[in-house]
Amino acid sequence: MAFTETFTGADTTSPPNGNWTNHDNGIQLHTNAAAAVSGGSYNFAHYSGGAFANDQYAFCTYLANTCGPIVRASGTNNCYLLDCNDSGGSTSYIFKRIAGTLTLLQNLSTTFTNGDIARIEITGNTIKCFKNGVQIGTDQASGGELTTGSAGVMCIAASASLDNWEGGDLGGGPVFVAQPNRRSGQAVKRAAEW
Repeated sequence: MAFTETFTGADTTSPPNGNWTNHDNGIQLHTNAAAAVSGGSYNFAHYSGGAFANDQYAFCTYLANTCGPIVRASGTNNCYLLDCNDSGGSTSYIFKRIAGTLTLLQNLSTTFTNGDIARIEITGNTIKCFKNGVQIGTDQASGGELTTGSAGVMCIAASASLDNWEGGDLGGGPVFVAQPNRRSGQAVKRAAEW
């Protein structure tokens, strides 16, 4: 099963359409994208409009600053996350957040630009991350603390934003569908089902 969100609608400090649960300030709709409610700290939201299998994925279109998809979000302070940064930031990372404490799992030595597709997936205790359908970094052991949860999103800086999110159960092979990027006017590849 897969769930999608386009983050379209009037600006609000609440998550969209009632299918999201905010944590640590949370995510808001801003200029038809998901953005941080509070800059300078981690803002999380997980999709609560359906159940996820333990092996799951999440991806989104990266727009700006420090943000990305999350998997196995549970409680208010737990998840695995792909922390995407642009060239103005440092680099991108895989983190785990357990009981509110962030632990760096891997420095991915890459940056993202507007329109890139950021994806994180977890199978068992193995995390993989992708940029535009190509794996970045290496397979990463999660530590095994989180075995269940939901997919979602994270933003840090006030100017951080992302769009066109999808999360779901892992299965199938990669299929790319060209879609116009409404932010830049360029065609982007969307990982429709992996």
